[in-house]
Amino acid sequence: MCLELMYSPATVSVPMGQLQKGDSVTLSLNYLSSHASSPLPAAIEQRDPQYLLWKTNSTYVDSWYPSDVERIKIRWVGTFLRQILLMERRSPSPNIVSYSSVPTTYTRDSTVTKSSSTLTLGPFHSVPPTLGEPVLEQQPFSVHYETKEPVIGMRTLRRSAEVSHWGANLNIQDEMALANIGPA
Repeated sequence: MCLELMYSPATVSVPMGQLQKGDSVTLSLNYLSSHASSPLPAAIEQRDPQYLLWKTNSTYVDSWYPSDVERIKIRWVGTFLRQILLMERRSPSPNIVSYSSVPTTYTRDSTVTKSSSTLTLGPFHSVPPTLGEPVLEQQPFSVHYETKEPVIGMRTLRRSAEVSHWGANLNIQDEMALANIGPA
């Protein structure tokens, strides 16, 4: 069986309980991005450091509702990039070469703060809804960083299961095709 996964935005249902008019709720969301980075430069020599470029198409959190305060912290865990609202990011090699700017429309203090391998975007204040009408213009954001770990991707995964009715056995076999998806 071959499954083709399509991108769909995450949906979260938050039970509000006894929330009264004028009360507020703080939400922390975790988001893991895999295969979101691409090598830049695309080809390097064996002993050269390898750099990756991570891109996202938004600076603010996608929401149907206005936000009083929004902060996005980005950290690297291995070669995976986590984009996390109200959290941090760690990198095995904290060498962030460069990052793009963010809009200053909803900021009061700083727009991007770098601490080791963690980037904090915001805080953004009084952000209108980013979904629905009218749509708030989102600005792309990118980070160019160094990684010292191999960048491995899974091209295919095939799992077969064999059930023995006579011996009460279950045999699982996984076949994986891995590839270097880092710089060539």
